[in-house]
Amino acid sequence: MRRSILTCALILDAAVLLLGTCASLAAVRGDVMAGAYRCAVVADSRQWLDCIYGAAQQVRARLALTPATTAQIRLASSPPAGGEVKDQALRDQALAQAASCSRLLTEREWLDCYYKSTQVVRASLNLPPVAGPTAIDHSADNVMRSADQASNRFGLPDAPAAGLQNRISARMASYTFDQFGMFTVELSNGQVWQQLKGDTSNAHWRKSAAGYFVSISRGAFGSYNLRVALETSVFKVKRIK
Repeated sequence: MRRSILTCALILDAAVLLLGTCASLAAVRGDVMAGAYRCAVVADSRQWLDCIYGAAQQVRARLALTPATTAQIRLASSPPAGGEVKDQALRDQALAQAASCSRLLTEREWLDCYYKSTQVVRASLNLPPVAGPTAIDHSADNVMRSADQASNRFGLPDAPAAGLQNRISARMASYTFDQFGMFTVELSNGQVWQQLKGDTSNAHWRKSAAGYFVSISRGAFGSYNLRVALETSVFKVKRIK
């Protein structure tokens, strides 16, 4: 009788452990998929792929795989919004395939399936088939470094008037208003932008700066337009730092 009770107790413990493990796996996979869905705002499909791969970092860490690239992790943590989203139908197909990977039991099988789901987008960009999570495309780091260099000059007097860098996106780090209601905004990338005194639009921000996502694009005659996500107002600004 005692042996039977002990056996039952061991079985129950194993069942509880298994349930806990399954719940943990489901939670991590859910976090990865949530991150993948956040990447939807990324306009460029090549950059979208890197965002998708960066979103998988939690599972890579659990499997003790080489981390995703710095650029990929940065993209996934703060996907840049702005511009026309490309290849929407192909992206939706890829995410639907990634969601179907949930049927797989082991983390490695799931991660392989997640990576291979992006093949339809890779093919449209003439990229080679993805070889799975062990093969990381480090070209994203070079792309990010080039983008960072262009972004750092965006809005400065010596920045090129035309070129690939026509817009930057970032979260606010802080904002202030002067006595006339004109704002000065510092972005998370360190840039500081000031509303032009002749602008007739007024901002009415009240919440924490980190709650605002900003997009700044080139306007007519060398001007710059600042927009805040989910708001309709457009503000004329100049970069002061």
